[in-house]
Amino acid sequence: MLILSHIQRFLADRGGAIAPIFAIVVIPVLGLASAAIDYSRAATERSRLQAAVDATALSVIHLPQGTPANVVQSTAQSFFQSIYTPPYGIPVPQVVTSYANATLNVSASETLPTGIASIIGVSSVTIGARSTTLNQQSSVEIALALDNTGSMAQNGKIQSLKTAANNLLTSLQNYSRTPGDVKVSLVPFNTQVNIGTANPNANYLRYDVGVTNTSLRTYLQSVGISRNAPTPANWNGCLSDRDQSYFNYDTRSDGVSGVTNTRYVASFCHYYTTGSASPGAQIVPMRTLTTDLEAIRTGVNSMQPTGATNITMGMVMGMATLRSDNPFGTNSSSDPFTKKFLVLLTDGANTQNRFAGNGSASSSAVDDRMTLACNDAKARSVRVFTIGVLDGQSALLRDCASDSSSYFPVSDASQLNAVFQQILGQVTGIRVGS
Repeated sequence: MLILSHIQRFLADRGGAIAPIFAIVVIPVLGLASAAIDYSRAATERSRLQAAVDATALSVIHLPQGTPANVVQSTAQSFFQSIYTPPYGIPVPQVVTSYANATLNVSASETLPTGIASIIGVSSVTIGARSTTLNQQSSVEIALALDNTGSMAQNGKIQSLKTAANNLLTSLQNYSRTPGDVKVSLVPFNTQVNIGTANPNANYLRYDVGVTNTSLRTYLQSVGISRNAPTPANWNGCLSDRDQSYFNYDTRSDGVSGVTNTRYVASFCHYYTTGSASPGAQIVPMRTLTTDLEAIRTGVNSMQPTGATNITMGMVMGMATLRSDNPFGTNSSSDPFTKKFLVLLTDGANTQNRFAGNGSASSSAVDDRMTLACNDAKARSVRVFTIGVLDGQSALLRDCASDSSSYFPVSDASQLNAVFQQILGQVTGIRVGS
């Protein structure tokens, strides 16, 4: 009887009716779920497309007014293709441009196939991006203070830096419409800066300071470099930190008076690419402000990584080129309408200056000098951009920048080109809107 009762209950049960209902509902539910996934993928791809269109607009806006439309178009397309790779199987979009009255419009679109959303009749989705860019030209002076220490030889950093700096110079050449619109200086640095030997008897130099840093003395002795002060006759162009006294001359970009401890310290170059003192093997000479951007390009392409890190030297000497009251800033304008910028790039921590540090470990004493130099720079009418590459990312570098939008932490050297282009937009007063 018990078995018969169970059979009767089973035959009377109508609960199985949910199965056909579920079969009917599951198709649109799955379709909506897959549509959400496809939408998310399209949104991500649109962000990539927008970034590429913005970068293309920043690159092309520097073409002179009156450039033929076909040249604007081909230039934009070429640049766009160099930075944007569409999803697999999708052709590179064609950009559309228009350029008039200092305003450039750039747009691009592409069609993406959907996944299983096609079961609800949606087989593709089209995404698009657009940038409107305004070029508000003004005269600019830019100091490039670039880390040339030994670690820049790793992970493709020095080559990526050269590529990014070359592209920046090309864009600035296009931006310049009248002579003097754009001036650039170049300050490669490690623990020192090389100014060349053209003026060994200049009254802003002093030749009475030998090496007192114990760790540095030991290193120089091991590689056969003199630890004594040079003379004008045998000096090879390098400067070390100015005096670290009550007045903090080593962290300032002030002009130089006749007082000895205000002058720049002529030193033998500490580090060489060959490991020993040989002509042409030390850090490349800096270039003061010039409208000859090809001369700056030559300097950039000659850069060689060597030595330890003293970011303060790069900061101070870069600032010196932007001050008309400094011996290294004689080409700098005193016109208050000229915009001045310093781009400071490093890939590591401060390890050594004339007074402290062993050249390998981070030195808080050197950091303290850098903080003072950054404060001095920000007190002037100069906007400071800082770029930290890999190990160069730090709160110290972030705080050195003029504001949060002026600090660029970079996790891969290949990102440097995009960073320099972002800085270019801020330097030239170009405005980009979607």
